[in-house]
Amino acid sequence: TATTEIYTLALHDALPISLAAVGEAVGITLPTTAAFQMSGALWWHGERTNVKVVQARIGDSRLSGDFTHDRGTTPPSLVGVLRGQRLALADLGPAVGVPVPGDAAQAKASDRVLPDRPFNLPSLRAMDADVRLAIDLFDTGNAALQAMRDLRGRIVLQGGVLRLEQLSTRLAQGSVRGSIELDARQPEQALLSADLNVDDVRLEQWAKPLQRQGRAPLASGVLSGRIVVNGRGRSTAGLLGTLGGHADLALRDGQVSHLGIELAGLDLMEGLAEFISGDESLPISCAQVRLEARDGVLRPAPAIVTTPDSTLWADGHISLKDETLDLRTRVAPKDFSLLTLRTPVQLRGPWRQVDVKVIHPETWMRILGAAALAVVHPLAGVLPLVDPGQREVARAADLRCRQARAGKAS
Repeated sequence: TATTEIYTLALHDALPISLAAVGEAVGITLPTTAAFQMSGALWWHGERTNVKVVQARIGDSRLSGDFTHDRGTTPPSLVGVLRGQRLALADLGPAVGVPVPGDAAQAKASDRVLPDRPFNLPSLRAMDADVRLAIDLFDTGNAALQAMRDLRGRIVLQGGVLRLEQLSTRLAQGSVRGSIELDARQPEQALLSADLNVDDVRLEQWAKPLQRQGRAPLASGVLSGRIVVNGRGRSTAGLLGTLGGHADLALRDGQVSHLGIELAGLDLMEGLAEFISGDESLPISCAQVRLEARDGVLRPAPAIVTTPDSTLWADGHISLKDETLDLRTRVAPKDFSLLTLRTPVQLRGPWRQVDVKVIHPETWMRILGAAALAVVHPLAGVLPLVDPGQREVARAADLRCRQARAGKAS
């Protein structure tokens, strides 16, 4: 009947077990993680236990928090606050099926890129929870992308439905807000739904490969949009393999490298001129990307970038179900070019071994024609490589981009 206090000291070496194993021992649903260190204090009185985590180290993550676990309710409940200086997505990878290094149970060879380890759905029905999030830095694990800051939200688990509510985070001078829900009430599969808003994210700050030391970035602008998707399955691969919904993203106040535009269309003469002159930035008149998802297949509808010089667009699909892609990018110039191949760039094949094709059969015909005419006269060899421009094609793509931006695209 008396309140008891126990202090647990941090260990020099991480415990060789997951947080989920500790939670299972005391009747709490915790995420599957790699080995961890933890220090803090526990107080309990009857069916209620209070836990103060002074510091928890899981891989690169540094967390702390205050929690109350009540075994007197049906089902048991957990409430509290989870704080942290840093939370790395990789450290929570096992919770979504990513194998832990050295884990023999998950060491089986797999051809899948997406994690396909089944979720522990019964654990989500074992208790209720209401935990506030306050994370200073959220690292997605992709070194090419800027990490998120000031991650805030509320984790609510009730009746087998896990919801991340009031989600907000700062990213590249902008923000990401919304909610994510995982419904585990069905015994065979979970249902996923997500609704996220992207507001005023600086593209060149978020995507580090676009940055150039001492020079204007390859592409820049303010990115905004909305992502609404749903899926069903027993694993991350299963959820994404049935994904449906759409993602709409638009770029305003954008600029793009002129040299990059010319190289994308294999415009040899203008590309050389830009390389010699030092490359200038072109304003982006319209940039709109809409991805439609159905049964795990993403299709651009449309994906268009327009500039005063050229219009670029992409078509094809990305399959989350089969983990393959078949995408093709095209460039329609709006001006005359003396030496150009104007060939589409195609990316095709499984994710693990994508085949990039630049020279297509029709391009080889132009090259062979130029070589044959060059035998007759050197200047004649230039004729097959002359491009008067594709103004009508570019104009049609520009109109489609503006319609998509206005929400009128079919």
